Parts: sequence; C-alpha cells; structure tokens
Amino acid sequence: MVCDAQSSHVDGGQMETSHARRRIAENLRSSSPRPKRRRRLAGASGRLSVLLAIALATSAGTAVLAGNAGASPAAKKEPPLFKLLPAKIRSSGKLVQYVTDIFPPMAFATHTGSGATGVDLLMSEAVAKVMGVKLVTHIVTTFSELFPAITTGRAEMEFTATFDSPTRYKLDYFVDYFRTGTQLYIPKSEAKTYKKVSQLCGHTIAGETGTLYQPNLTAAFKKICKGRSGLSFVNVPGIPEQNTEMKEGRAQAAVAGPESVDYLQITNPGQYERIGPTFYPTFYGVTLPNSAFGRQLGHVVALALDQLIKNGTYLKILKKYDVQSQAVKTATINKGTPQP
Repeated sequence: MVCDAQSSHVDGGQMETSHARRRIAENLRSSSPRPKRRRRLAGASGRLSVLLAIALATSAGTAVLAGNAGASPAAKKEPPLFKLLPAKIRSSGKLVQYVTDIFPPMAFATHTGSGATGVDLLMSEAVAKVMGVKLVTHIVTTFSELFPAITTGRAEMEFTATFDSPTRYKLDYFVDYFRTGTQLYIPKSEAKTYKKVSQLCGHTIAGETGTLYQPNLTAAFKKICKGRSGLSFVNVPGIPEQNTEMKEGRAQAAVAGPESVDYLQITNPGQYERIGPTFYPTFYGVTLPNSAFGRQLGHVVALALDQLIKNGTYLKILKKYDVQSQAVKTATINKGTPQP
C-alpha cells in the first residue's frame, strides 16, 4: 500500500511538472527582448536557457515530492553530554544505579515509606537530567550489596556515600563529589563518661557492614590506645541499627561520616554528639566499574557534576540537608586519601 500511494503522488507530480515546463518556456519566450532588426535567435543559447529552466523546475518538483514522501517528526534534541556517553547508554537511553537507603542524609527511606530521598538521590537525578538519560534506581538495604552489583554488571553506577579509596581502584573507578571521613559519635547522655576518644579504648563501636570505618578506626586506635586494649566492633546494616546498639548498651559509640552525625544532631536534638576528630578525611565518590565503559561514563558524570556546581544546583541540594560545608569546588577522578 505504501508503494501504490507513492506511485499516485509521483504521477500527479509529473503532470504538474509538465505544465510547469510549458509555462517556463512560454515565459522565457515572451520575456526575451526583441531586436530592432529581425534576425534569427541564437538557437544554441536559447535552447540552453530553456533546458536549464526546465531542469531546475523538475529538480525542485522532485525534491518536494521526495520530502513529502519521507517526512518525519523532528528528532529529539539531546543535551551536549549525551553524545559523550558510552554507546550502550546512548542506545538504551537509561542509566541503572544502585543506592542504599540507610545512610542519612545521603540516602534514606522517607518517613511515609514510599521510597528514598537524600543528597545522593537528588544529585544522581540531577546528573542524569544533565546527561539526557532516564535514571533507573534500585534500592538495597545493605552497603555490602553495592560492589557486587558493579562487578557483575547489574549496576552501571552507584551514587551512594562510598569512600574513594586507592584500595578499591583495581575494580572500581570513582568520581569524587563530597568531602567526608570517619567520625565517631556517642549518645549525649554519655558525654561525661567519654570526654575524649582515648576513653573508648577497650570498648565496642557499632558500624555499618562492608565499609572502611572499621579498618580506619582499628589503625587509628593502635596509636591512641598505645598497648592497651583496642576497639571491638559490632557490624550492623546501617545507622538506625547502630543507634539501637548504643541505646541497648551493646555498643558505647558508633561511627559514620561527619555529615551523618551532624544530620542526627539536627533531626534528634540533644541525643548525639561527636567525639574526637574526623579520621582519614577523604571523598565520597560515584562508583563505576574500572573498565573502558566505566571510565568513559565517569568522565561524563564528572562533567555533569561540574555543570551542576556551576549553575548552583549542587549547592542547593547540599543546603537542603545542611551539609554545604562539605562541598567540593569541582568534581575529581580517583583523588581519595589512602585508607589503612
């Protein structure tokens, strides 16, 4: 049916073109200046003009017919960064990420239970928008689930409060977007008991499973405790659970990023406070596979973050959770501080 319709259009077009040829020839004859002395028109020159005019008319008619036959809606205009993405993502138009929802204010379950929110969720959505792709987010309940998702290819990106550490570079590639570190905190009610970190020697710390907090504190407290008993650890899925461990007396302190401790103090006034310095300051990095695909994607993610920093979106998101003091001035690649 498509071929018949095109044939019908072309027949009509040929008739119109034939009429056009005659009109053009007549116009040329009538508009040509007549010499004062009657003589034969230079035949070759006249014929060339007529043929040229007919050729132009025929060409124009054909172009119009071809344009009508193949007309299609205007192609969607993609953002400049879209062209730089790996072919797989350009083809699918989507980016798959994994995040945890147990690490406020970076990512945490909403009070209504209808999903997750936080710095990482909002920032990753903004990055995806700048790159011109749909973001597909999978929420997991433990940090230890994240790295296997990257290595097996289930996730193309993890935007979820992960230390950029050189110990992870063999498999992972990082785009740094937020300053952080290893921060101890205690219940406010225990502030008179534990006035300095050395008083925690021989006691138990609650921390998130699969993170670098435990090895960081173990290394730091070897120097702090100086031959005395070091720290013991209880590993739990996330911050809510480690707070429960302290409340029930199974742990005397807990560990998280300084931004999480500050957020706890804001959302739970008078219940928690920091103790000691922030050990081993470093960056949170968007985690990608250390492969040609991951490095190409990481380059575009860094450009997208820089664009958000420049237009103010980045700082606006941080201010929503009062963590703007840990902002970076530009996104960097694999610039994390070595962890123990």
